[in-house]
Amino acid sequence: MTNEEPIRESTREERQARLDARIDREESRPKLLLISANRRKVLRLIRVGLIVFAFASIYYIRANFEFVKLPAESCTQISAFEPGVTLLVYTSPKPEDLVLGDVVMFKLDSQTVTYGRLSSPPGTGPDELVAAGGYWILGDNPKCPVDDSISLGAIAPERIVGRVLFPLRF
Repeated sequence: MTNEEPIRESTREERQARLDARIDREESRPKLLLISANRRKVLRLIRVGLIVFAFASIYYIRANFEFVKLPAESCTQISAFEPGVTLLVYTSPKPEDLVLGDVVMFKLDSQTVTYGRLSSPPGTGPDELVAAGGYWILGDNPKCPVDDSISLGAIAPERIVGRVLFPLRF
């Protein structure tokens, strides 16, 4: 024989006391932990949606914008930009998005890229942007010799490769 106590059945009062203690523990638990299954699914969908949106935004930015650093040792065609400044360039400009006074980047015949400010072509009204041959693009810094429409003539729309949004000064 062993000295163990025989297993006895718990009484109804003991079972009710354990049940009451469990209910008290659940009620005292923070309510944030008591999220229903449907609410968890909705929150998971929101998280996944935010992640997809973030990746889509990053893809759009990488596909349509570029940072261009101007040389620090030379002059700049646009007097508002200091040498060495970084420009944020929108690389997919549509002709209807370009307005008088915008700074655009365009390709020369040698495939080098330069930039200048859109202005009205000579012989047209002050608000006209496009002449028969294309856009009239000028540099506005008199101290810097540039390749612009004075020496090249009108720039064809397909040669415009970007629109400068603003300089980044860090």
